[in-house]
This record gives sequence, structure tokens and C-alpha cells, in this order.
Amino acid sequence: MIVSIPRALLDIKKNDRGMGQFYMLADGQETDFKEIHTTLTDRVFSIPFQNGTKSIEIIATELI
Repeated sequence: MIVSIPRALLDIKKNDRGMGQFYMLADGQETDFKEIHTTLTDRVFSIPFQNGTKSIEIIATELI
């Protein structure tokens, strides 16, 4: 699946402790993904998943 996410909706920021991270979950299990394009306004991800997957979650964390 290819998904474009506006940075205004979901983004990670660099702070004094480092850079936040993205996590992708397919049916609650962490899955590999690739950030294939980024601009000042959005990020585009490629997220592989198995046939029959019921949910995909995109999580952005920021180290505090």
C-alpha cells in the first residue's frame, strides 16, 4: 500500500534527545515499511501487508 500523509496531520520532530520515529502495525504486529518520498508538506510511505490484514496503524512518536 502506498499512503501519503500530510505533515500537518502526523509528523515527527527532532528535539534535543534525537529524532522521533514512525511505526507501522498490521493487525497489531509491527511491520516493515519504507518512506519513499518526503516534502515540506507530506510524507509518502510504502507499507507491505498480507492478504486478509484487517487493520493498519501508522504511529508517530517523538522522543521526550
